[in-house]
Amino acid sequence: MRRGDPQRIYDAKLAGLRNRVRDAWRVPGDRADALLAEWQVEAAARGLEHGDPAYWSQAERWVEEQLGRS
Repeated sequence: MRRGDPQRIYDAKLAGLRNRVRDAWRVPGDRADALLAEWQVEAAARGLEHGDPAYWSQAERWVEEQLGRS
């Protein structure tokens, strides 16, 4: 089986989370973008790599916490 390009996969998952935050949680697009940029800094501080299985679940949970949704 051929693996996909890791950067394209990351970009697609990032866009998916951004769209969910914006559309389902009704957060303005610029705020969603800012939160996800902050998450990238936080993930790096935690030592999480893009390919880590926990990266996206922790991203969603972190964004929820920032929005007071948890």
